[in-house]
Amino acid sequence: MSFGDRVSLDGPPVHLKPSVAQGLALIIRVTVQWSPQVDANDTELYFRWQERGGPPANPPVEKGFESVLLEHAVANTDTPPTFDYAAERSPMN
Repeated sequence: MSFGDRVSLDGPPVHLKPSVAQGLALIIRVTVQWSPQVDANDTELYFRWQERGGPPANPPVEKGFESVLLEHAVANTDTPPTFDYAAERSPMN
């Protein structure tokens, strides 16, 4: 899927709860990748939101709008999001 130079989406089709899909649609403004991880009992969705080309990111002193929006977007999932402010990495394999 392509939105010009603003967004890059990469990952296989997955089924999300409508509330999760709606929240994620509000934050997709960067490179986004996802990958389902299936084990014998459950499936987890690994989701990477990665901003590129800007200054190095540092953990915020206070939560900004994007962090709060992401937390609310996945509030209906079993696992809360984690935030990593490390330097850019290569895409998921």
